[in-house]
Amino acid sequence: MSVLVAVLAFILKSPHLISRLLSPVQVQQEEAVNLEFGRLLASGQSLYPDIRQGGPYLHCSYPPLFPYLESQFFKASPNIWLPGRLLAWLGYLGCGVLIAFAGWKRWGLNAWLVLLPCLLWISPTWEMWGTMVRMDTLLLFVNFSAFLILLWNAEREEGNTKRFIWLAGGLLN
Repeated sequence: MSVLVAVLAFILKSPHLISRLLSPVQVQQEEAVNLEFGRLLASGQSLYPDIRQGGPYLHCSYPPLFPYLESQFFKASPNIWLPGRLLAWLGYLGCGVLIAFAGWKRWGLNAWLVLLPCLLWISPTWEMWGTMVRMDTLLLFVNFSAFLILLWNAEREEGNTKRFIWLAGGLLN
């Protein structure tokens, strides 16, 4: 019954999530600064300017993956907010898929594979962050991927670990 309720809640929230994803205007204050980081990269500027040259002083405290990917999709997008929101949306959905995959690997095929991702997807904070230009959701997806790769490698038989798996997990992180 709880699986049905979680799936139904996610389905009922989906139109609201999609309308926020496609909104042609800013839906949260932080979106503008994250959009600006992508715009800087798209115009060939650095995310980390020399502060001795003067302002504006925008501080990018995240790695450049999200702004770089965002900058690559600007030209193809009819809406300036859409590239960043789609990247966040991929992280939002991807984390749920990784939770289901990790549960499947650990517990086998059962109802938890549907319940756990739906519980994540309907949580208010995660649902809000997954539909706005925020770096968090994509970067959490990448870090969660790295964690699972390293965990599954560590759980293998001792003589069967691969160095390239450690390298892949480290690079993702």
